[in-house]
Amino acid sequence: MAELTMKLQIQGDNTPEKVQEHLFALPDDADLEYAATWLMYWLSTELKVENTWQDYLQKLPDPRSLEVDGIKVQLDPTGGAGPYFDSMNSGKAWLEVYNQLLAARNHLARARAYKALESEHTKNEMHALHERKMAEFHHAVRNIKKTEDMTLRLVFEALGASLKDIDHKTGLPSEVVDMSNDEWERKLTLDKVKPALKQREMNEKLKALNDVEYEELRAIVGALNHRATQKLWDFWQYRHRLEHRMPQSVDYAYLYPMYEDRPKRVVQGDGRIVMFGYIGSMPTESERTFEELYETARSVYQYYLTLLERLDKLPSFGRPK
Repeated sequence: MAELTMKLQIQGDNTPEKVQEHLFALPDDADLEYAATWLMYWLSTELKVENTWQDYLQKLPDPRSLEVDGIKVQLDPTGGAGPYFDSMNSGKAWLEVYNQLLAARNHLARARAYKALESEHTKNEMHALHERKMAEFHHAVRNIKKTEDMTLRLVFEALGASLKDIDHKTGLPSEVVDMSNDEWERKLTLDKVKPALKQREMNEKLKALNDVEYEELRAIVGALNHRATQKLWDFWQYRHRLEHRMPQSVDYAYLYPMYEDRPKRVVQGDGRIVMFGYIGSMPTESERTFEELYETARSVYQYYLTLLERLDKLPSFGRPK
């Protein structure tokens, strides 16, 4: 069995020297020089990222205005157990919102740090960096998506899970989600919550809000519409393709699979139908550049952070204080 030994030696001002050795076992037919080169490449890039990602972090919106350091429970001896569950569950939703904002910010910064290193390396090395860059970025995309999910859950819980809408088939009020269904959380979407907020007259929780708080709540939830801004729309189109369809190519078109356009039917002047198409054609330019995609994600992050700061100011929906 072939072996490589890596020795780490760390020393600094007023710091005791630290030394570690790590043994890597490789197959007998392994190219030791090649393995050593890639090990050095991997370690050097990771160390550079660790040394620089905090610089990019400081340039991103800071979510600490929404920090949750504890959940205080409200009890109303005359009102039953409802206030307990409302305050406890909405507080936990706020905590998860904050967790997702922190995670997304970290992943965005690390993705940007990987991007900064690409120009320093050969093509093959750059491809490996691209994969690590996009892995970090896609973590951030999923964190931002979950931020929206948890915002809707927060509103739902703060209103005592009381939201109802008119059933179009029966014309009668009905719960926006069936909480007896194991999949009910997935169905708590903007398309369900937004129209239910209009039904103020049949919801005691909504009727208890003053008009200013009620209108601001509706404005905040309405602003979650994916068409609210162009960058929001672009972000969600990227996310939908990432999760459900062929992903958009970023920076390097040749690294991504692409469907081929099927031939199109064209009717000639004499009524004949001919087919036009190109077989085996490959795109030469990516659909997105990382820089503009990163800026889109940063803008959407700031957008959601601003909406959450507005929501936090509403007495019935703010963080646990």
